[in-house]
Amino acid sequence: MPGAFTFRTAIAVGLLLMPALADAQSGSGSGDPSPAGGTSTIGETGAIGRPATTVDLDKLVEAARQTVRRFQERMKGELAAAIKADGAANAVPLCQTTAPDLLTEFTDSSGFEVMRTSLKLRNPENAPGTWEREVLNEFQEKAAAGANPKSLERYDEIVTPEGDKLFRYMSGIPTGEICLNCHGSEIKPDVKAELVRYYPDDKATGYRLGELRGAFSLVKLLTE
Repeated sequence: MPGAFTFRTAIAVGLLLMPALADAQSGSGSGDPSPAGGTSTIGETGAIGRPATTVDLDKLVEAARQTVRRFQERMKGELAAAIKADGAANAVPLCQTTAPDLLTEFTDSSGFEVMRTSLKLRNPENAPGTWEREVLNEFQEKAAAGANPKSLERYDEIVTPEGDKLFRYMSGIPTGEICLNCHGSEIKPDVKAELVRYYPDDKATGYRLGELRGAFSLVKLLTE
């Protein structure tokens, strides 16, 4: 499995190539995450036309869901233990180190590149790409209309200008009770101090219980 930077780098390069490709090749679409739905082959950077890889999408989607569930359970356990031992302020440096380590661990073990992203960033390294931002905006609209963030997901097959075929999956992250310690609207002074220390440009606060906070983003390179 390529390193986590590989897919983001490939997509970033594709964006730079978009003007040159736009006149000859273009296309867009979206996956329907419902059991009766399917996916579209999308040229995120304007490159479309290669045949879709034959894959078992149902298995891929279920594997992505299971990966997200396992990560959430693991991260929740780590945070709960840290808060119980040393208070909520201890969760901030733990998130800064443990979350990236866990994402790397799950990337290595799952076959997906596993990431988190949001429209309100805490860590600028988690900034959404073009497709991720599109999906986040879609999730935000659905959540504002009353959809449960836990139910929000989308998957697509994307073809890059280089011809790589990617399976992309995103699912919403709801704000849980434990998340309010660092992401809520009433944050304790010692926690605020740690947030300023580790994330001086933090935008990821002010959330309410159950509110959409961001999304998991999983990528898998599809092979013939």
